[in-house]
Amino acid sequence: MARKPYHLRATCITNWLRAGLPVAEVARRAGNSPEVIHRRYAGVIDDSQEENNKRIEMAMGWDSPSGT
Repeated sequence: MARKPYHLRATCITNWLRAGLPVAEVARRAGNSPEVIHRRYAGVIDDSQEENNKRIEMAMGWDSPSGT
């Protein structure tokens, strides 16, 4: 278990971000501003760069069916 209740909150926020919730929604649910979420959880948000690149490629029609 967490040493302090705050640790549970941070874990929850991290899990929401990793699940793909928009930063603005995570901020609203956590009672913070999006700026605070970006500042405090930048590593979690930045870790999704590969997935974000895939989403951009799909949206732009750059993905190929063969995966190449």
